[in-house]
Amino acid sequence: MNDNLASYSTFAPYYRTLLSHRSHAEPIARLLTELLTPAHHRLLDAACGQGNLSYFEELPGRTVYGSDGSHHMIEFLKADPTLASRYEHVIECEWKALPSLFRAHGKFDAIFFLGNAISHVRNLDELRQIVADCRVRGLNDGGLLIFDMREWRLEDGGSGLTEPGRTENVKRLILREEPGDVCLQIFDECRYNSDHQIIDYYVEEDGKPIAEAEFSYLMVRPKEVISLVESVGFEIRYSGKPDNYPYFAICGEAIT
Repeated sequence: MNDNLASYSTFAPYYRTLLSHRSHAEPIARLLTELLTPAHHRLLDAACGQGNLSYFEELPGRTVYGSDGSHHMIEFLKADPTLASRYEHVIECEWKALPSLFRAHGKFDAIFFLGNAISHVRNLDELRQIVADCRVRGLNDGGLLIFDMREWRLEDGGSGLTEPGRTENVKRLILREEPGDVCLQIFDECRYNSDHQIIDYYVEEDGKPIAEAEFSYLMVRPKEVISLVESVGFEIRYSGKPDNYPYFAICGEAIT
């Protein structure tokens, strides 16, 4: 995850511009509305980023904490009073340090990692540790762990998992804006190794490169992740890809 944190530091000034062109907030809000009950009123958004998914507008009457491992992403969130006001507390905390957050702030009724964030883990052992920490130290009995991920698939004739329809070494223009007299362009390019998808982002201003960031995503089949979640004391309450939702979602309930 540390390499991804460094990339978020580089990409933080452009993150909001990129995300504003994606329609993830509404389907995420619908998913949370369907999964959470009135008993789930103390929530932790454990990958809050800059807080601009805006789904908390659909979750009135709940206390929401936000945490993120990237100092720069947190600073952008705190600098926006409207977004920051949706959180009771905003805490800089890497996932490996979540137990210290739980000791300081107590347990939660639901913890979620949304926007394909959980795929930033290096391997399944790291994912298992995060899930176990949430179960043992972070969630009240009956609490929910909610996260989503890309639905990686083995393409016909392929030798490993990939993102469907996403081939290697294709540089795409994914955003072009002209605020004032400046032309801002963001490109991305995808490649794969044995178990990770790697996305390189390139930012240009008036045709000149100004920033580059690399993000990696662990590729693992949903059924393997579901088995992992069950193995540390969760009962699966939901798994699947909701209508118009960009990722495969998994919800586990902490059982005694």
